[in-house]
Amino acid sequence: MIPLGVQPNSWVKMPCGWQTDPDKHRAINDMPTGQAIAALKLYIGLCCKANFKGRTDLPSPGCARITLSKLCELTGLSRPMVVAGLRGLRELELIAVLAQRPAVYCIKDYESASYWTKLPRSYFYGSRPSRCLAKLADLTSRRSATLHALQLYLYLASIRDKRTLKATVSYTHLDEVLHLSRNEIARGLFLLVAHDLIGVRSGDMDPKTKQRATNVYWLLGRVGEPGEGALVGVVTATHKVRIETI
Repeated sequence: MIPLGVQPNSWVKMPCGWQTDPDKHRAINDMPTGQAIAALKLYIGLCCKANFKGRTDLPSPGCARITLSKLCELTGLSRPMVVAGLRGLRELELIAVLAQRPAVYCIKDYESASYWTKLPRSYFYGSRPSRCLAKLADLTSRRSATLHALQLYLYLASIRDKRTLKATVSYTHLDEVLHLSRNEIARGLFLLVAHDLIGVRSGDMDPKTKQRATNVYWLLGRVGEPGEGALVGVVTATHKVRIETI
């Protein structure tokens, strides 16, 4: 059951830019783990709530008027963690607070970003009859693997090809941008696959070089692109991932 106001196959806009900035990820990794996880869950949540077009009751596109209680319900986070996560987003300069009671949060660069991507909002809610982004809430907020999984998810969303909807990237490049070890990347990807957030196709072995080609990744859920089903397959399919280690 999809919550009231969320249409089947609906998607939301996320500005791309900071997701590929190594300095941002270094700052995220320097935060306490719980705060950093809360910040990234809230960032996705605010993208899901932000207005795509101008509205008379909001200052500009990319804004959401929402209470702390509603943010707790949306993300499954406790009130202290929501407060900490919002503080982290402000320190990272990813959001601005434009009003209070209830607060109006504005996603930075929502309109000015040189490019942006789509996130599968309906898919985040899952099948539960609730107003909670179940796919996010189901990710524990106490493990470093969750933080790495969220960083990987946002990065893959930001670099996926607009034509194929898939992202092709090596562990080496992920390490350079996200400042994660190969084992941390592997655990993060495993978590995303286990929670049906991404699909992965392992690269084939080159018979001459005896090396594997770069893995291909895609987000599960629909974002309304023509021919999407043929490009990324059936949403409910189980996708396996080969976990690499050092």
